[in-house]
Amino acid sequence: MEIWAVPTGTGITEKDYQLLGQAVKKPETVGQQVWTFPIPQKTILATEIFARGYDDQGREVSRVSLPFTGVTELNKALGTTD
Repeated sequence: MEIWAVPTGTGITEKDYQLLGQAVKKPETVGQQVWTFPIPQKTILATEIFARGYDDQGREVSRVSLPFTGVTELNKALGTTD
């Protein structure tokens, strides 16, 4: 599962998207899938972040936009300060 960011700005096309990295699937628990992805060290300016899944032949089979929380809420959740 790849994690992608759509940068801010005008005239952005898919070729401008940034691959942030690979999410890692953890063992399933009671039929639920859990994927993890480390929070990047550098600030990401993006209008959308999404996960992109592929089948065994490398064809894209799903794309899911991730919820946007915002830096303030994320910092509160992690117990960090600016």
